[in-house]
Amino acid sequence: MSRRVLHKRLDQWLVELHLAPSKTKAKDLILSGAVICGEKKLTKPGAVYAQEEIQGVQVIDTQILKYVSRAGLKLEGAVKHSRLTIAGKKILDVGSSTGGFSDFLLQNDASLVVGFDVGQDQIHPSLLKNSRFKNFAGVHFNQADEQPELKEYLAQKFDLIVADVSFISVTKLLPFARNWLAAEGQLLFLVKPQFELSPDKLNKKGIVKKAEYYQEVEHKLRTQAAS
Repeated sequence: MSRRVLHKRLDQWLVELHLAPSKTKAKDLILSGAVICGEKKLTKPGAVYAQEEIQGVQVIDTQILKYVSRAGLKLEGAVKHSRLTIAGKKILDVGSSTGGFSDFLLQNDASLVVGFDVGQDQIHPSLLKNSRFKNFAGVHFNQADEQPELKEYLAQKFDLIVADVSFISVTKLLPFARNWLAAEGQLLFLVKPQFELSPDKLNKKGIVKKAEYYQEVEHKLRTQAAS
């Protein structure tokens, strides 16, 4: 009688082999190119393997595990580049999603992080245990001032506002953000050019066609931010 060989997805194997804490993190590791087996890089989370096929599988870069999502690494890089100070500040996280930005901010000693997102049930449970963090789900930024409890926090004003929003230009967020910002406060937004340009400047995959269009985005945002 032949032995039954167990086949599973690569992201499942990483969790079972204690190389990743969750399937979401496993997927992030795989897509970032951090998973190898022998000399081969494994890049497809849904690829199915028998356990014998992935003997010796390794995670070669654990940086991505620092925060609850890859967004934390993006904000870490931006903060270092901008030389911003996080410790002791009250910070608003617009588009908090899983909480990558918020996790970075909390780990770097923000005194308070308030997050909100239009989505529901996305925030990582570990963040909700932190007394310095407050999150509001199902809230669009143009309705934030209508939520009684959130409105109380917004009225306190923030030293820093970070944002990661999709399918909309960040210029739409700016008028609201100004109202929530302290007098000497700062803004740090993740800019996604595909949502700042007209469709004719993107290819069929939503990629910016010409490098010069990035300069157009920068000029547009600098002008809007200064107005």
